[in-house]
Amino acid sequence: MVISPRDVIEVFKAAGKELLYHQIDLVSDLILKDKPKVLIADDVGLGKTIQALAYVKLVLEAGTVSKVLIIVPTSVLDQWLDEMRSFGIDEDLIYVVETPKIHAGRHVYIVTMDRAKKDEYLDVLESIDWDLIVVDEAHKIRFRTLRVRLSSLINRARRCLLLTATPHTGDEQSFKFLKSLVSDIVVRREKKDVESYEGRRILPRLSYWIVKVRASNEESTALSNVLKKLKNMEVEPIVRYTVLRRALSSPLSFLATLNKVAGGFCSEEELDEIELDSCLAQISDKLEDVKTVVSDDRKLEVLKGLLNGELKGRKPIIFTEYATTAEYLFDKLVKAFRCSVIREGEGFGVAECNGRALMYVTAKARSNIRINEEVRQFSLRDGAILISTDVFSEGVNLQAFDVVVNYEVVWSPTKHIQRIGRAWRFGQKAEEVSVIDVALDVGYKESEFAMYTNYLEKIYEVSLYALTPHTYADYVVYSSSGSELSKLFELSGVHLSSFEVFEAVYEGKLNELRKKLEKLIELKDRVRRAKASKDVWRDVWLKLGYRRVATGKVLEPGSSYILANIIVRLEENNVFREQVLIDLPQVKDRINKAVVYRQIEFEGARLKGLSGEISADEADDVRKVLAKEFVEDLKLYIQRLNAGHVRPFIVIEDLRGVLVDKVLPIDDFMLALNKELDFSNRRREVEETAVKCIKNYLMSEGFEIYEDYYGGPRAFDMVVSKGRELYTVECKGRRIRPGEQVAITLTVNEMEWGLRFPERHLICIVETSSKDFCDVIECMKFEDFLKKWELRRQRSYYDYIVEAIKKQNI
Repeated sequence: MVISPRDVIEVFKAAGKELLYHQIDLVSDLILKDKPKVLIADDVGLGKTIQALAYVKLVLEAGTVSKVLIIVPTSVLDQWLDEMRSFGIDEDLIYVVETPKIHAGRHVYIVTMDRAKKDEYLDVLESIDWDLIVVDEAHKIRFRTLRVRLSSLINRARRCLLLTATPHTGDEQSFKFLKSLVSDIVVRREKKDVESYEGRRILPRLSYWIVKVRASNEESTALSNVLKKLKNMEVEPIVRYTVLRRALSSPLSFLATLNKVAGGFCSEEELDEIELDSCLAQISDKLEDVKTVVSDDRKLEVLKGLLNGELKGRKPIIFTEYATTAEYLFDKLVKAFRCSVIREGEGFGVAECNGRALMYVTAKARSNIRINEEVRQFSLRDGAILISTDVFSEGVNLQAFDVVVNYEVVWSPTKHIQRIGRAWRFGQKAEEVSVIDVALDVGYKESEFAMYTNYLEKIYEVSLYALTPHTYADYVVYSSSGSELSKLFELSGVHLSSFEVFEAVYEGKLNELRKKLEKLIELKDRVRRAKASKDVWRDVWLKLGYRRVATGKVLEPGSSYILANIIVRLEENNVFREQVLIDLPQVKDRINKAVVYRQIEFEGARLKGLSGEISADEADDVRKVLAKEFVEDLKLYIQRLNAGHVRPFIVIEDLRGVLVDKVLPIDDFMLALNKELDFSNRRREVEETAVKCIKNYLMSEGFEIYEDYYGGPRAFDMVVSKGRELYTVECKGRRIRPGEQVAITLTVNEMEWGLRFPERHLICIVETSSKDFCDVIECMKFEDFLKKWELRRQRSYYDYIVEAIKKQNI
């Protein structure tokens, strides 16, 4: 199969995605590049995952690639699996790597970054010849322990997509390393670019609140005691600053939960990757004598007030950096709202609250529930309130929520924008998304609120005192939805850790921090690779014939046209195919008066072939018309896209006369219907070919058909007889590429039947590389199948299936 403009457009529509210029422009570029290696550094929430998977889907279906490796953070594994399902990537093609032993037969292998870092996994991954490698959150490869081996893996792959919203961390060597993996090809578009391409707002309004919480006397005293203790402790700076941030935010909840933290590591490399409780564990025993302070938690009381007041009827996500705080808030709100806990386990809990629903999740929940799917389902409930750690701050789509509450001040602008981007992104239906930072004011210099306002003024140039405050009992709300917000998002794409920001704030080094940020913004702007709107519109039309605004050209039913195929070849490979219709009038100067219809423009037309051949003069004129219309420009575009390294050939062939019979309306239903019909027809062809071959094989072996093939919901497909014995038969057919090992999947029902009757149940496996031809046919009793094939329980979208693979290495 050769990819067509229709395929590029349909891959987005069939997945339920909105057609956006920046996405179809990039994906079509990737198709027209010879062995592309690209760093996709688009802003948070602009669909980097969608673009990568659209490309994966297209090249898999075209047969351009057969081995794809996707490396993702653990927090977004389930989301990637869900998105693959939305793109119609067959689950039989996907393998989730959960052990260092990787089996054959799949096309898409997905592994978490935590596993990919380990030598035993890297050893196996390096032994495979990958056609395409995709790395999500690629900025995390910056740690030197990963660089050498991952760079070797990526350099050997024929194609590579690196995804990150923060390509430049301020470390020039790290950025050069990332660029070296993709031959310096970087694409970065920001939200303002996309809105320019679309000619409209693509995201809802954003409002920003800072809530100043007045601390009680007991809270001030507790914080003072903690600060005095810390001052005299000999601990690592990173531990000191992490503990300070937690204590400044809410000293009473800090002390109340300190006895629950478990030990662990606390290093700069891991600080923004994990929940921060392990840092607190480093000093837990040193604060024994201040753990007994008991009082009302003022910040908690303000949170309750917000949920019962300004935020009532909305859907907030309450972010915290600490797992113990998430559990603490859940327990307190369950009591305050008189909720009934309906589900609870390690790292998560769900409660019903009289018209509301409450849930908390931490990293530990991953081993107990599919948290992405659980939270997605939870988000659909009326009055949903989610409490989460940063397990959900990166890469996860939470646009069903319309409020982001930061329970502690978020010192890292990187993390701040990532959290906002979970709700303020494509697919958000609310007219406004609110961001709320809650800060505690203890009335003296070492105060979360005082330090934060100082930080905002020096770094973001946002002065709270220029805003109108709204005063309530124990708190003040400063809100803005104006130009001040633009300052916040200047730092989109800039990487700064919470540790280095808080250290600068606490030690009074804001001027130095400001200079560093200005340098990072300059570097970020230098990274930006965004076309002008007119160039995007022109290029997308040139490649695909797609326009947002109709041209007014209309096909006339009953009229005749010339149909031509345009083939784009790179390195002797056909990579792109488009059909065009040409209305070539029989008049003088017909080359200038001819009208060309691109494939997308006549998608709804039903064509009938006409008898007779196209004359040599007509064929010559058609080629001249197409060259003038777009073909020569397209050739130059592809040449520039490949930096002159590959010479593209564009062939115009198969010219024939056609009659337009009918013109049907083109809509999403028709496009989706055609896609589903194409997919099911291909599956049916493989199935019919396999069954036909299996029948012929069994009859040649002396079997007779007792009950013919039926592919419905039962544990076997047909029944055969030999002598006086009946046997059930399971038919398995797979279309494979030459030299590729076959793997099959069995449902639990099919497995149970085979295990129950291992001597009377036959399993027949057919490998086919084309329609109507079987390359390999193998039939055996189920007991022999169990000896020759290795069985593994494999995660599916809804349940578990059994994967069977021949016992040999990949």
